[in-house]
Amino acid sequence: MKSTLKFNLTILSLLFASTAWAQNPKCALVDPFWGCDGGNVFVGACSPFGMVRLGPDCPFPTPTSGYQSNKPIIGFSLTHLSGTGGGGRYGNILVSPMAGKPDWTKMASESKENEKASPGYYSVDLIRKSGTVVAELTANQNGGRHRYKFRKADAQGPFQASLLFDLAHTISRNPKASFKGTKFSASQDGEFYGSASFAGGWGGDNPYTIYFKGQANIKNAVLSYKIDTTKIPAPPGSKKKGTMKFDTSGFALSGNVETDEVVEVTISMSYKDLLETESSFTKMLNMNFEAIKKKTEMAWEDRLGVFIIESSDPERLKMFYSSLYHTMIMPTDVSGHHPDDKFGESHFWEHYTFWDTFRCLMPLHNLIYPPHQRRIFHSLIQIGETKKWLPDAWIAGNFAQAQGGCNAEIVLSEAVQKGILTGLDVNKAWKVCYDNAFNKSERPDLYGRQPEYLAKGYCTGKVKNCTSASLEYAYNDFALSRMALKMGKISESNILKARSEKVLNLWFPQRKFFWAKDSNEKWMPNFTPEFMRSDHWNGPYFYEGNPWLYHLASTHLTDTIVALMGGKDAFVARLDSTFEGKHFDMGNEPGFILPYSYLAVGERDKSKAAVQKLLTEKFVSGRKGLPGQDDSGALSSWLVWGYIGLYPIAGTEEYYLIPPLLDRVEIILPGSKKLYISGNGQKPFWNGKAFNQMKVQHADLVLGGKLEWK
Repeated sequence: MKSTLKFNLTILSLLFASTAWAQNPKCALVDPFWGCDGGNVFVGACSPFGMVRLGPDCPFPTPTSGYQSNKPIIGFSLTHLSGTGGGGRYGNILVSPMAGKPDWTKMASESKENEKASPGYYSVDLIRKSGTVVAELTANQNGGRHRYKFRKADAQGPFQASLLFDLAHTISRNPKASFKGTKFSASQDGEFYGSASFAGGWGGDNPYTIYFKGQANIKNAVLSYKIDTTKIPAPPGSKKKGTMKFDTSGFALSGNVETDEVVEVTISMSYKDLLETESSFTKMLNMNFEAIKKKTEMAWEDRLGVFIIESSDPERLKMFYSSLYHTMIMPTDVSGHHPDDKFGESHFWEHYTFWDTFRCLMPLHNLIYPPHQRRIFHSLIQIGETKKWLPDAWIAGNFAQAQGGCNAEIVLSEAVQKGILTGLDVNKAWKVCYDNAFNKSERPDLYGRQPEYLAKGYCTGKVKNCTSASLEYAYNDFALSRMALKMGKISESNILKARSEKVLNLWFPQRKFFWAKDSNEKWMPNFTPEFMRSDHWNGPYFYEGNPWLYHLASTHLTDTIVALMGGKDAFVARLDSTFEGKHFDMGNEPGFILPYSYLAVGERDKSKAAVQKLLTEKFVSGRKGLPGQDDSGALSSWLVWGYIGLYPIAGTEEYYLIPPLLDRVEIILPGSKKLYISGNGQKPFWNGKAFNQMKVQHADLVLGGKLEWK
């Protein structure tokens, strides 16, 4: 009897918790630390897609986010990435607070305590022998507010506190080389302004300049400067000795404070000019810390509030909203603050990269944030018209390394098919996509297709990552064929569709996988479906994947591949082997759609089992909760889809359907329409009627309604 009562009370408490979580502000359910170790997600204060991401930086070397849980903190900088790999960039305009005199050689805290974070807010206690600093951060679109309290154990009265402003700091594999110089002015009254220039990081040098203006309210401050010395060797053959070069790359403000006296620093920035920075700075300076924090929190609440969910497992609620939060940290909205006016009013940086985000992050935002997406699409069209090419990666205002394919085409194609782009923009989108697909590129490592693909519809082994590149280009062509069909361009659609199928020339029938051919059309030797190198981004035939992950990535070929494998049973057996044999990598995008591929042959139960096993085993609570680098929120968006039981087929108007992992989902769609998803049975019912399809159309979803699993 007692055990039964205890069980019933446990169920009641879980149900109560579920209701309470559903009614609470969504920001309270976000853990910005979730997935920061390994997932490389940004930890700090920012607004949705904000230009300023004000957060902690740890001593070199660090992940591209600048942060690791097991390291001390050297200070807090304005600019960061989230979830990316490769070489870092940003981490600029760093402030290091310390109790005591300024010491540029001991910027790192000895330890840290009481770390807390929520959307738009971060705090930590920095512990040094000289004293403790209680640091709090908040931010808006293009500015940050620091709030510090200084504590010194042996202080009997006022004591010295310092703020160190490192204008040369970067998160880079070669920090000194990334810094290109600074021009600034600082005064004892705490006002400072200027610019700093940087270059380098994953994808290309992509130089940029930050213009900043700030105010520190430390009283009766003493101003000093950071002087870097560099030994310049004498020219070869010269008998003269080398010389010393002295660079001023920062400054410090120090003054006397009382214990727990509040010292604040306000900094705004722009990539355009100081005039834009000053305008933003004035607006921010007139707001107090709590007002800035509250306004940013409400911006997050508005974005997160499109989902109202229920679950008997509170951890799933946290992981869901933390994932949704991750999807809105990047790309960076630099509208009005980018240096090239040719790009118009809406412009975005840090597409890291469309190869990562086209599969399920962009489709997620297409469903729930179409007005925002229109601004991104407009920005892409402007790039295409201005630069004559579309990017796969667009970083710091320029093209960066293409990871495979021309995936901005998929993004724009989907926008047209789903009716997010209308009017003149549709024709502009088609023009830039068509040119991108057929013009000869002199830099296919940055934009456009490899010449060999244009000539024959696939690439051979003389092209690095030839097979995955061919599959990516083929899927780009397929998406554009759907776009053309939607626009009534039948001839162009047929041409693109035919070219998208030529990649089947790389289907290796003896092994029933895609493989590589040499320039003489002979199969490359030593076939293996496994990774051929530990640095799998270097191929040689597949980028960040292998034949296991890529053989079903091009969903437009699925029906053909089912036949080539020998029918449904053989196809299902191959998928079973992929998961049971541990050939699947949840942490990398090429395989994202594989767990849903069972649906292509009507095996919904197997798809549900595969997806939910991954969701429960690979995504876990805590700072190591993500199964790989988050890649601008791409991995997090996969969790969101899996939890609600939908999955987009990128570049189309279709979504796969499986039962949700959550108990109940309510999605507030544009136009105040609502979509309800509930139940965990085997049979779907759409608005009360049996729905026997494996897929649902976008046009039906956006009308709202009820999807019940019984």
